Amino acid sequence: MNFYKHHLGDYAIATAHLSWDEDMAYSRLLRVYYQTEKPIPADHTQAYRIARASSAAQRKAVDVVLAEFFTLESDGYHQKRCDIEIEQATAKANKNREVGNLGGRPKKTMMVSENNHDGSEMEPCHNPSQTPDSRLKTKPTEAIASDGKPSKLTSDEIIFGYGVPLLTNAGTTEKQARSFLGGLRKAHGDAVLIDRLRDCMRAKPLQPLEWLAAALPPLGKNVGKQAQLESRNAAVVADWQPLELREEAA
Repeated sequence: MNFYKHHLGDYAIATAHLSWDEDMAYSRLLRVYYQTEKPIPADHTQAYRIARASSAAQRKAVDVVLAEFFTLESDGYHQKRCDIEIEQATAKANKNREVGNLGGRPKKTMMVSENNHDGSEMEPCHNPSQTPDSRLKTKPTEAIASDGKPSKLTSDEIIFGYGVPLLTNAGTTEKQARSFLGGLRKAHGDAVLIDRLRDCMRAKPLQPLEWLAAALPPLGKNVGKQAQLESRNAAVVADWQPLELREEAA
């Protein structure tokens, strides 16, 4: 999930007694929970890492928050409100996907209210709602140009447009994320990096930077020729383009 409802009043009441460290630990754990749609690991060492708790006081804060707001189950620490929001978002995504398979969202139709006997006031029927959740988009790589046609994405737009948010949402700074992606790009080429980014987004690991580092280890000195890299890069970028553009290119 790239979006979730944050009720300020409810949060303020529930966390008014927390220390600064505890509040920070709780908010970071919530963001990771929603972003990965997975419970917090039962191993506290992993929980400390995803909350970026390095000092003894910060780790104690994580322990306090896990004990108070989360419930330990077989697959990790669950948070009831998070599970409800994720379930609702998933149901909404599935509903919109079904509508899309039928040809798109239905046009808003009008019906007469029971208390509007002369029909002068019309009420819209209920269509599936929309949210900023990226899972509701069928083709996240499409961009619409000013003429209404999908615009072609470059390697830079794919790698940094999707890779940077993927890493920064897990705690990496933007500068570090760009440097890390640039290094992988230089060593492995656009094609390989884009494929691994796609796999990483599907896997939704708690630490995408470590996942990518393991998936793309440093290469030796004998790397493939530049022409081969460029050829693979062009093929992968073309595969990410909207179908309309691919048909025009053919």
